[in-house]
Amino acid sequence: MKASPDCFAICEVRLYDGTGNPPVPADVVVKDGRIAAVEPPRKLNLTGTEKISGSGLSLAPGFVDVHSHSDRSLIKAPGADSKITQGITTEVVGNCGSSAFWTKPEDIHETLTETGLKGHWKDLQTYAAAVEEAHPAVNVGALCGHNTLRELVTGNVDRALTSSEMQQMKELLRESLEQGALGFSSGLIYFPGKYSDTDEVKELASVLRGSSKPYVTHMRSEGNQVLEALEEAFEIARSGSGKLQVSHIKATGPNNWGKAKTMAARIEEEQRNGLQIKADRYPYIFSHTSLLVSVPEPFNRIDGLTLQKQLQSSPERREELLQTMIKKGCIRGDWDNVICMNNDPQYRHFYGKPIETVAEALGLSVAELYVKFLTDYPRGGSAAYKTMLEENLHFFLSHDWCTPGTDASAIPMDGSMGLCHPRGFGTFPAFYQIAKKYAPVESVIRRMTSDPARFFNIFDRGLVKAGLAADLVLFDEETLSGQATLDNPTALSQGIAKVFVNGHLAYSAEEPSWRSYHGKFLKVKN
Repeated sequence: MKASPDCFAICEVRLYDGTGNPPVPADVVVKDGRIAAVEPPRKLNLTGTEKISGSGLSLAPGFVDVHSHSDRSLIKAPGADSKITQGITTEVVGNCGSSAFWTKPEDIHETLTETGLKGHWKDLQTYAAAVEEAHPAVNVGALCGHNTLRELVTGNVDRALTSSEMQQMKELLRESLEQGALGFSSGLIYFPGKYSDTDEVKELASVLRGSSKPYVTHMRSEGNQVLEALEEAFEIARSGSGKLQVSHIKATGPNNWGKAKTMAARIEEEQRNGLQIKADRYPYIFSHTSLLVSVPEPFNRIDGLTLQKQLQSSPERREELLQTMIKKGCIRGDWDNVICMNNDPQYRHFYGKPIETVAEALGLSVAELYVKFLTDYPRGGSAAYKTMLEENLHFFLSHDWCTPGTDASAIPMDGSMGLCHPRGFGTFPAFYQIAKKYAPVESVIRRMTSDPARFFNIFDRGLVKAGLAADLVLFDEETLSGQATLDNPTALSQGIAKVFVNGHLAYSAEEPSWRSYHGKFLKVKN
């Protein structure tokens, strides 16, 4: 595979320009990394211009992943296999309250299991320099995370901030925004964000006032208190810029499945009242996070590293947790909904298997295995929770304010950095397949491209328009589909023919492992 020339044309495509307008036949000329011309076929004089045939294929702007966790993985594995192969050309990292900058060496333990990287960055500017030095295959923009700021200033402590700590966190957030952070994120189900109250996050979000940068949140609850958590998100967004991105919107557990329609109605009511609201969602009914989030009281107020140290040093503490688990069970539903997703070599052959199956194979009860995982790993190991309803998935994806987000890191297709939830490789094509049942394809493409780009103020991308950066996806809309499953989580999506990043061919289905590295770090100053 050869690199793209400085000037080339993609000819006779069915063009979805990202605006939501119906597709039209077109030739698209790219020169020096930007879109030079968009015209009907054979109207342009293309003598001497290298031509790429798009006959029978569709062309769209590069897909924008607003919910990514590639903060470190893109530095370790800049090829971004899982993302570029599904058409993603831009990722927004720093989600769920956790960003890679404003970290101390002793605070990066939770990320080491994924990448092995020991780097830490004092601010967004130094992190951006590290990303650019890695030359990723995709573009990257970053949010500033609440949990990271809180851990830097106070550590993992269960108390309110002092006034001086609040001022320090506000200054760090303000500096991040001035350096180009795309917005402010929270993860109020994780540590130490769960120690904060609404007023704390509102005060921090006030730094967003006067900007058009959003507040992005993994809400405090997606289960029994999901409606209350959504109201809290509205309140915090109103204290800031009036822009809210709800991360991986869902209602988990049978007791909460009926709340989906109320959630959508409240979002649309607040939109009418002036809040700008978007939500992202991966097109699967099982989540993927730490086993730690399913620990019951009173252990649920102890961060993973502290709990691990307690369990390792005290047999009595392990027995206390075991008896609590036997009595209370998994707070995220029945154990038969929990799937083991550990990448540790000794457990990797159990990846994608029900935790009950793993426990039986190891001669343990599920509660005993759970305690073992929390003892062995700072975050208790990794698990998927099949607690969502297929009908609700389709319901959320049918709404115009819902955009795709992988909620995953960019990892290699060869498994060298572990396996992943199928969303890591299949989200965008799978989202497309579901969403097009409820809306015209051009509207679905808009939600995958220009809508998220504009919401995060990335105005140089998301449209196929002369003068903009040439991030493009050439695809077969009839076969476009996600193929990743729990049994084969790194299966490549079908239908993606070629992907261009900043005017350079970055991926081709003809040679999937070939890559070029022309991604940029994207900063927004407003």
